[in-house]
Amino acid sequence: MNYLYAQESVVDAERYSHEIVNALGRNAHLEMYRKFPELLARLKRANNPEFMILLAADRKDLADIVSHRDAYLSAAILLLVPDEEPSTIASAHLLRPRFLGRLEDGRDNAVSVLRRMVRRRAG
Repeated sequence: MNYLYAQESVVDAERYSHEIVNALGRNAHLEMYRKFPELLARLKRANNPEFMILLAADRKDLADIVSHRDAYLSAAILLLVPDEEPSTIASAHLLRPRFLGRLEDGRDNAVSVLRRMVRRRAG
């Protein structure tokens, strides 16, 4: 199972979800959540997620994501953060993401990284 979280204020999340599904492959399943509590509730019922694509809209959103990291640390995390402030980057690294980029310009790179990760897992 694969999950995308993008707060409602994140623009183009729907378009981005289509790019992610294409990167994952035809048979992949992606669930998108716009509210973090809904994602957490789903993760409580889910088996270990394979990929988590997390788009932190702002520092508060990132703090929420980081504070619940135990729920998804087994997944390969691709994380897009709102800025490059040292405190933001330090918080982001607590998640041990496979990819870390800025929300404004990291989407294409994140999709490319995801494609490579999927190919490697497919063997």
